[in-house]
Amino acid sequence: LTPGEHDREDFIWIECQPTTASRNISHRTKRSFRIRSYDREDNRELVAESNIEEGFRLIKRAESRQNRIWDQPPARRYKLPDGSEHAHTFDYLVDEWKGSTSAYAIRPEADVDENLKTAIRCIREQSLKGFADNAFIVTERFVTKTKLRNAIEILDARESRNEADVQIVSGMISRIRGGVMLDRLVQASCLGPRGRIAL
Repeated sequence: LTPGEHDREDFIWIECQPTTASRNISHRTKRSFRIRSYDREDNRELVAESNIEEGFRLIKRAESRQNRIWDQPPARRYKLPDGSEHAHTFDYLVDEWKGSTSAYAIRPEADVDENLKTAIRCIREQSLKGFADNAFIVTERFVTKTKLRNAIEILDARESRNEADVQIVSGMISRIRGGVMLDRLVQASCLGPRGRIAL
């Protein structure tokens, strides 16, 4: 978007890149459904099978613009103690902004059974090297309604932030010593709802 008069010529459309998912997620079943979403930071489509997966992605994206989030990365092969071979596809592989890479299997807590725990443990021991630094099982204990609401608010603020408003609140914050409630800062900014977005 260029500054000035926002006529039709001022808008540039950059086509969204396709998902990098290694497998096709099946259409809606009794237990799950397909979500296709847009990751603005990577300009790429991502796919998920449930609200908890999509919620996790939003939380990780809100944590940092620098996280690289890969949906449905290539499956990891592993052997169970009985010698049988299997494969597991993680829901997300995240190159964290701090430098580590983590693989995440995301399930409702009711679906985290001994088979999944064993699979993740075997992958950690046998085939994680060169793929990720660690592997985690994530449930709704992490993807809470509060965290998701906060993540959505952060992501919305990033998209609609006004630099002039940011300058106003930055100057105001630079003079604060000690703790202060967010709502008080919003009121003091005299920007109305834009004050919360700027903060």
